[in-house]
Formats: sequence, structure tokens, C-alpha cells
Amino acid sequence: MCGIAGILSSEPVDNSGLTAMMQAIAHRGPDDEGWLLGTAGEGIRLGRHNVPASPATVALGHRRLSVLDLAPTAAQPMTSPDGRLALTYNGEIYNYVELRTELESGGWRFRSTGDTEVLLAGWSTWGHEVLSRVTGMFAFCMVDFQEQRAYLVRDHFGIKPLFIASDGRRLVFASELGALLAHPSIPRVMDPETAYSYLRFGLVDDDERTFFKGVTRLPAATYEVVDLTDVRHRDRREYWQLPSEEVDWSFPDAVEAVRSAFQRSVRLHLRSDVPVGVALSGGLDSASIAAVVRAISGPDRELHCFSYQADDPRLNEAGWARLAADATAARLHPVSASPHAMTAELADLVRSQGEPFGGTSIYAQRRVFETAHAAGVKVMLDGQGADELFGGYRSYLAARFVSLLRQARVGAAARLAVGVARMPDVKLTPELALRALSRTVSRRLASPLLLEPAFLPWMNEAWFRDRGVEPLPRPAMGALPEALSAAFLSTSLPALLRYEDRNSMRYSIESRVPFLDRDFVELVFRLPRAYIIGADATTKLVFREAMRGIVPDAIIERRDKIGFTTPERSWLSDVAWDDSVLSPAPDVAWADISTLRAWTAKRGASRHGDDHMTWRCLNLALWQEVMVVNEPASRRMAHSLP
Repeated sequence: MCGIAGILSSEPVDNSGLTAMMQAIAHRGPDDEGWLLGTAGEGIRLGRHNVPASPATVALGHRRLSVLDLAPTAAQPMTSPDGRLALTYNGEIYNYVELRTELESGGWRFRSTGDTEVLLAGWSTWGHEVLSRVTGMFAFCMVDFQEQRAYLVRDHFGIKPLFIASDGRRLVFASELGALLAHPSIPRVMDPETAYSYLRFGLVDDDERTFFKGVTRLPAATYEVVDLTDVRHRDRREYWQLPSEEVDWSFPDAVEAVRSAFQRSVRLHLRSDVPVGVALSGGLDSASIAAVVRAISGPDRELHCFSYQADDPRLNEAGWARLAADATAARLHPVSASPHAMTAELADLVRSQGEPFGGTSIYAQRRVFETAHAAGVKVMLDGQGADELFGGYRSYLAARFVSLLRQARVGAAARLAVGVARMPDVKLTPELALRALSRTVSRRLASPLLLEPAFLPWMNEAWFRDRGVEPLPRPAMGALPEALSAAFLSTSLPALLRYEDRNSMRYSIESRVPFLDRDFVELVFRLPRAYIIGADATTKLVFREAMRGIVPDAIIERRDKIGFTTPERSWLSDVAWDDSVLSPAPDVAWADISTLRAWTAKRGASRHGDDHMTWRCLNLALWQEVMVVNEPASRRMAHSLP
């Protein structure tokens, strides 16, 4: 696990920006740093530290967090023996042992014992087809000096980040926005459409755009080919898609397949030359990871689990976490968080995230990784992806309801509704039903009364429209298959993976997500939807049964859902967020702060709650200040420029 940065150009250019980019991601790789400078026909130079100021068409940087093969022979950037290929790489290839054996049988002789050289050898042998063979998380740049091409690649699910920007003369890439923006050619201008989607609907990381105009993130399961003779020529290709066809399996067969595939995934994710811990909430997903780690490792492994415990008893999962830890003979590290502590660290949190985020629970997750770092743990296993795979969020119940109605299974839909009504943390009201309906049917079918307004009272509609924003309605969720696919591609998982990556790497920890194993995901997506959400509204049905006998029954039978949740409304009330946070920038142009305060106060007193609106506004304003972001000019101003 590391941080990468690079500059690609058609003609030799000054590479001085690479040093600043590498310094900006030092936290991602505190163990070592390296660089590569190259120009076609003029050779390659490799070095550690202190990038020389000399022009080159390829400048690659690498900050190393040593997890596999701690020896210097695994340092990066790494080149092939013939000098044709050069690689700077962030991530882990979990099945590198098996791939190494296959490559050795074909004659490859390895100089190191980790996964980096395996990826380099695999690309040398199979080209981009190696992507169909690897299991892991990764973002990398592979340069082919013979073909005069560079390949920018991101893993199947977008677990590892990769940001790209170009000024036409050069293309710049990096693991984090802070590193990309450290290059002097990249402007810091807000993207108004992204800001609108965030303020209005809370959407983040839902497509390739970022909050910075002109800066994009490479989509998951995608590689981009850059022509080094003219970096303006870029060809983007998708190399993998989620499966869509169901398999005709019995439920017992599906349970056994899920159990076996999950155990295999956890076993692969345990490959490490440094200590591994578990982020434990007390829910089914993290408890399953801890239980399988213990089953695989045996009784002698020292297992550390880290659990956030909220002060609000309604959100505190301490008892559940203790049950999971005791069942696995793990050492449990309780983690706390407070609004006052978050206020003190908020600027650093915003800076490390790089873009605005969904709510204060991100700070609770950050505290978990901070505690793990203090305990000497360098790798953590986490349950991200399980809810998107197995329909764990309450919204998927509405999507399943829509699926049943589309199939004219009215009786089954009624049984599902009864099951939902019996859930301990769900209160069905006519108002809630109408709101859910507006999220799950098409705009054409929805009543105009259900459609949400394009702008809220506190948003400056003229500001957004002057900058070319044409609002669209919130995308309908649709039936369960579409909802789960959308969660993987846009609505949920990309944001959660961003939060996790930045929070973990802020403390130089590699976070691994065993539910996002390619083979495991393909298996689950092919299962009948009735195995995902049961007739009585039981979520994660097949996975619950797969973990029966491994995880305590009490956790398997839980029907409430909490996770690392903070009492956001009380946190916003406990400290003067709007005064202390907005005081440096009280006159943001995209909103009327006084109207926002009155609007959220009114909604906070109603059964709606504040819907995180206050947080979004505060977060966007602070992000502008911390990241030194300029507001975009209006179209009228742009047209008036000479």
C-alpha cells in the first residue's frame, strides 16, 4: 500500500512539481520514497529521495508503506529487466503467490518476494489481460517505453484512488487530490455541478467528476491509454463489469458457496508481513470477518479489534462488539469521539479527505484508524461492500418491494411490507411511504406532489444557473438488481471507499475489504434476489445463513443497523458549528446562511430531521477555505473576458 504520483508529457518538461506531489502524500508511504525519470530513446534514471531537476517526458514518484516484502528489492518505481516497462503502483495483489508460481513456470526469475514484481511480470507476459487474472485492490501507472504508451489503471471496485488532470501539454496523476493540486499547473476551482449535487442530494463520488473543475477520478474497472507522443490522445477502456445473469442454485447450495468463497477471500486478505487487525462494529459484517480470521488463523494468533463506541446509548454498539470480540478471543480496543475533538481536528480531516463528505460519522471512522496506528497495527480488515452486496441498507427493502410489484407478486410485496413494519429501527408512516415511493419510481410515473424541488430555499439558485448548472431530479432507485448495481457504481460504495482510504492512509494504515473480492462479488451478484432479501424483509439472508455456526447467533439474528454512527444532530447543537466553522467564510456565494439556519431549525423541530443539510453547507464552506478553492466565474463573466 502506497501513494503514487506522476507527470506524463509529449516533450521533456520540468519535473520539479513531482517533489511537492510526493511530499503531499508522505503519509501514504512513510517507509520509503523513490522516483523515475525517463525519455524515449534517452534512457531511464531511478533514484531514492531528492528528485533531480531535469526535463523528462515521464516522471514517476512513489511513497512506500511496506506491507509485503519489506526488503529494498521491492522498492518502487520498478522496471522490467529489459528496461521496457516501468511501474509505480499503489495496492495489493492478494493472489500474487499463485500468479508468481505460474509466471515462474513460464521462465520468469524474480528478484523480490512481494506482489509488485508479480504485477510487472504479469503485464510483461500478458499485457493488460493480466487484469482478468488478478485479485486485489490497485491503482497504478505502467509505462511502455517501447510502445510510447502509458497505462493508468484502477481496480475492479475503485478501492484505491487515482486522480487525473491535464493542461494539454502534460498529464498529471496522483493518489490524492492534495498531491495533484501540489503541482503548479493544476488550478483550484470549484466544480459547480458537483457542488450542487452535494448540497441538494448529498451525492459525492458518484461519477468521475470531482469538486475541482477539470480534475477527474479514473472510474473503477477502467484503464486509460495515454499516447506519450501526444498526451492529448487518451483512450479509456472498461475491462470488467458486474455480472447480471442469475444462477439456478438451491438455497443450501448458495449458502455453502457463499461460505466457502468468503473464507477464501479472508484467507487471501490475511497475506501480510506486518500485523493485521479488524475494524469491529458489532454488526454481522465485521463480526464475520473477525470470526473467519480466528477460524483460519487458529487459537494462537493475537487478534486486535478496534470498535467505535458512541456516547449516545441509542447508537452505542459496545455490547455487540464485546460479544464478537469474546467469541473470537480478540483484544478489543474501544474508541471514542466527541464533537469538541472533531472541531479541533476538522481542518485536518477536511484536508485529508480532499473533498466534502457525507456527515460526522467519518470522524468516528478516522478515530478507529488513529487508535489502530497507536497500537502498532499496520493493516486493517473492514466490512465495506457487504451492505451493497447483500442489501443491508433499509433503502434496499423499498427496491425489493418495487421488484415484487413489477413481477405482479402483490402477496409477496405485502408480506415484505409487514416484515419491514416489524423492524425495531423502522417506523412506517404515510409520509415516509410517500418519500420512499418518490425514490423508487420513475419521474414520469411519480406524482408532481412527490417530486423534490430543484433548489432548497437557502440555495442561491441564480449563482448555480449562472454557472451552467441545469438541475436534474435525484435518480430513482428502481428495483433491487438496479439498486445494488448503482450502489457499487455510484450511489454508495465509491464514497465509502474514499472515506476509508483517506482515513486509513492518514495514519499510514492499509485498509483491506474482503467483501470486495472479485470472485466473491461475481458469485453473490449471480444469486437469486430472493436469497439476498428474504420474504419477511430479512436482509443479507444468504450471508446470515453462511455464517451460522461461525458467528454468534445473537449477532446473526440482529435486525437493527447502526455501524460507526455519530449523534450528528446533537453534535451540531453541542458546539457552535455555524459560528465557529463559518466565521472565516460567512458570505459564501452559493447559499444564504441566515436562511439556512432558519430552515434547518424549523425542520429540526419536525419529524423530518435536518437531513444533514446544515452539515453539507458547513462542510463545503470549510472545504473551500482549507483547500484554498476559488469559486468558478459565471458564464456571463466568462463571455465578457477578451
